[in-house]
Amino acid sequence: VFIGLGQLIREFGVNRYIIQEPDLTSDRVRAASTLNLLLGWGTGVLVFLASGPVGEFYGRTEVRETMLLLSINFLFVPLGAIIFAFLRREMRFREMMLIRVGGAAVGACIGIATAWQGEGYRALVWSAIAGTITTVLLTLSFRPKEVPLIPGVREIGHVFGFCRYAGSESIIGHLVNTAPDWILGKVQGMAMVGMFSRAAGTIHLF
Repeated sequence: VFIGLGQLIREFGVNRYIIQEPDLTSDRVRAASTLNLLLGWGTGVLVFLASGPVGEFYGRTEVRETMLLLSINFLFVPLGAIIFAFLRREMRFREMMLIRVGGAAVGACIGIATAWQGEGYRALVWSAIAGTITTVLLTLSFRPKEVPLIPGVREIGHVFGFCRYAGSESIIGHLVNTAPDWILGKVQGMAMVGMFSRAAGTIHLF
């Protein structure tokens, strides 16, 4: 729940801006990259710092350790996020499929291997980190020439004008949808969160 919230703060509507902007100039892509990096790395620091208090609130060192480790992901994700959003904008579904399948396959292999070695819940953490790094590397390998690598600030006000609404809407929706998880975790324990989360996930499949 908390890492998911961090992901939304990191993204804050920037990817949606890239996809929907009718006049996507080079300066606007550079500005989106700058905003994406600032939000991503800043959120990573916040998750790192919040891991201790959140772990103490729930009385579980596993929560603290998981947040500490997953804060690493926020360093890598911004490096490929704008490129992936541009691929979605251009409807390059073949590249998107290869990126997603590649990241999922590596993540699954690492998760199974580390679980087999007795890593327990940390196996899911290593899986997520490995999947993220693979996804970013594959995304960078498919970078279109139209997407500049160097960030800029010239149109950052224009980009943020869209993101402040799209990002806020996503964050509020996430808090509403996940409220049962973080409330149950405190009131009834982690086992109940697990059962409720899996049941809700099954419903969402349909």
